[in-house]
Amino acid sequence: MTTRKNLMLAITVMLGALCVLSTPFNLWSDDRPEKFIIYQSHDLSGPMGPLMVATIPGSYDFCQWYNKAKGGIRGVPIESIVLDNAGKVGDGISAYESFRLKTPKPAIVLITPTFVAEALRERSFQDEIVEFFDGGSNSALFPVRLTIGMSNHYAGSAAAAIEWARKNWPGDVMKVGILTWDNAFGKGIVDDQLRKWIANQAGVELVGEELFKPTDVDVTTQVIRLRNKGANWIVDNTLGNGPISISKVLQNLGILSQDIKDATPGKVHRICGPWGMSDDVIRLGGGAKGLMEGAIGVRYLASFAERENPGIKLLLRAMEENNRGPNIKTMYYPHIWAKLDVVAHVVGKVVDKHGWKGVTGKNVWAEMTNLKDYDALGLARVSFRPDYPVLTKGRVFMVKEGEIIPMSDYLELPDMTPVVSK
Repeated sequence: MTTRKNLMLAITVMLGALCVLSTPFNLWSDDRPEKFIIYQSHDLSGPMGPLMVATIPGSYDFCQWYNKAKGGIRGVPIESIVLDNAGKVGDGISAYESFRLKTPKPAIVLITPTFVAEALRERSFQDEIVEFFDGGSNSALFPVRLTIGMSNHYAGSAAAAIEWARKNWPGDVMKVGILTWDNAFGKGIVDDQLRKWIANQAGVELVGEELFKPTDVDVTTQVIRLRNKGANWIVDNTLGNGPISISKVLQNLGILSQDIKDATPGKVHRICGPWGMSDDVIRLGGGAKGLMEGAIGVRYLASFAERENPGIKLLLRAMEENNRGPNIKTMYYPHIWAKLDVVAHVVGKVVDKHGWKGVTGKNVWAEMTNLKDYDALGLARVSFRPDYPVLTKGRVFMVKEGEIIPMSDYLELPDMTPVVSK
């Protein structure tokens, strides 16, 4: 009897040992790094500077909080290294190359602007490094490689905002004019799929498309051309001074309408792209009752105006504890928290399945592009598809009294997959 008990005990111990060895992640594994570094290259001093001023402090605040609150990724503390590419392709490529040569080679790098991501798409694919960029332009996303956009698709965002506006504006035909930056980011809405989508919408007509340079401050000529074509809504995909330049001309011409219920003939309403619906843009436009008042747009992120949101509460506490000034309060502060949280979550899932040595670009891509409504700290619902590697859901927001107020729940945005060769 004693022998049988001893045998059962031995079997139990052996099974327990096997369970430990077969656990999805083994905290005692020798391949655990001392820290996990997340590499980033962004436009901190170029045209995107006013938006992205929050990048370094936001990254530091997130890593500090994550290591303390979560214990890092499976016990490994995280750290972020950020380089400024000043919005220049050459500098962006140089930063990427410096990351690629690190040991171990990173599985993922975070990149902006769009045209830098576009330039690196094929290179990162060959290097098997996920390029996690802050955008939703076809030029960087398709044909699908290892590039993922932590943003709503720009054309899809425009479509969803137009659809919401059409339902809530009392006017007759919604005559849409596109006026946007003449670069890869801005032209994310100069899109064949968006044109086709508008053509199939009852009561919506695309009357013209105009471009301007990010350095241009006067877009009077373009606005007048769209007005003469009957535009009563102007849609842009810009940031910083871009949305302000358009609304300022409309105001100077006496035709800017900031009231969704105003259908006065000759008046023009505004739809902005996701990165134009940011606190820094509102401040540039004069704050409450300024040029951005009444503008609408789609963004995937919670707004600082949502003070009961648990993620916003967390961020406001972090900003206070770390003495962050008001200039840090841009869309990019919650964005970088949500984005780094997604990276940490996905890397953790990869470690669970493959161990730390399995944290490769291909494994990270597989996990990230199958996220379904992942709750990023209450700040966003994150969903990607392998064939459509860009955020698929967003909410309509409106600027009211200088705050960015949600006007809808999360919406599945129109699919704008382009017709491209493989």
